[in-house]
Amino acid sequence: MSGHHRPISRNDANIVVQITYSLKKNVQHGVVCAACSKRNHFAKVCQQSKSQDLRSTNSRTKSHRPIHHVEEQSDSEVEWVNAIHTQECSQKYNDLKCEMLVGNKTVAFQIDTGASINILPVNYAPYIHSTCKKLTMWNGNQFTPLGVCRTKLQNPKNNKRYSVEFFVVEGDRTPLIGLSAAEQMKLITINDDKLNRVLQVSDQAVTGQFADVFDGKLGRLEGKVRLRVRDEVYPVVMPTRRMPLAVRPKLKVELERMTEAGTIVPVTEPTPWVSQMVATPKKNGDIRICIDPRKLNKAFIRERFTLPILDDALHELGQSRFFSKADLSAGFHRVELDYESSLLTTFQTYYGRYRWTRLPFRLSVSSEIFGRKLFGSSRWLVRSHLHS
Repeated sequence: MSGHHRPISRNDANIVVQITYSLKKNVQHGVVCAACSKRNHFAKVCQQSKSQDLRSTNSRTKSHRPIHHVEEQSDSEVEWVNAIHTQECSQKYNDLKCEMLVGNKTVAFQIDTGASINILPVNYAPYIHSTCKKLTMWNGNQFTPLGVCRTKLQNPKNNKRYSVEFFVVEGDRTPLIGLSAAEQMKLITINDDKLNRVLQVSDQAVTGQFADVFDGKLGRLEGKVRLRVRDEVYPVVMPTRRMPLAVRPKLKVELERMTEAGTIVPVTEPTPWVSQMVATPKKNGDIRICIDPRKLNKAFIRERFTLPILDDALHELGQSRFFSKADLSAGFHRVELDYESSLLTTFQTYYGRYRWTRLPFRLSVSSEIFGRKLFGSSRWLVRSHLHS
């Protein structure tokens, strides 16, 4: 009987498992973990130490992640903004937007390929440095930002971080990423092989070379102009046109500006003709001063100068490669009037009488006189083109 062993039954196997579990439990009981200093488990199986190691690894990875510096190179005093509207209104447009992390906040930026700068509302700016630049909207309106700042953006799509310079604006404005920053951050791609870029020359390169021309003063075309009236027409003196009280401060400021620029001068002597003044609002809130010369226009002797049209010169542009565009801003005011003609343009205001020293708008002869002066001044361009 001693040489024979009894086979292990199922009950014997359960007893062995229970004894093994009890031994393990007794071994871990009272043990202090070397990782978290807690009892009843070893450091090898400590869950808390594993989570801490994972957070530490992520922190080291994040701290050593490179920050891409986004350059904004522009020396112009005026920067262009294609769209900058309130966030409530921006939802009505089908704009191209992306999410970026600014600090711990997720901010929706609009990608504006028509903007030369980046816009950040003041509530996201970590600091503000003063700036002398002005921002120009797509419609020509200008406004001054609160300042500039440089902050870090993180793209949650690829976790890349960028150091970007922003213009800080007040109010609930739409955050904006301009063309240069969008290209450097690889948010957009311009296929240069599919287009021909138009060469642009900076303002400083031109104004610096021709400083005697771009002096900020109102230029003038060569020679003075004399306005002729019919002798049989009797002069008319019109009464002062009443102006709203809210418009009078702006009217006074504009009269002082035009007097300082030399466009108009005050009149104290008697004049046979006195027209009424017309003040029309501009898009930026200022006013434009003109005269109402309906009576005076009936007395003018017109020159009947025929203005050239595009069809007259289009055949000469067939082999041309370079084209220039001239801005005729305040073009009529480049034509100087002689003293007798200036007295004819006297107009009455709430602050007294003034006369135009330059050719005003709304005269029936203004476009013909300006066209003749401009065509005469630019004929050398036509002659040089024909000779070449």
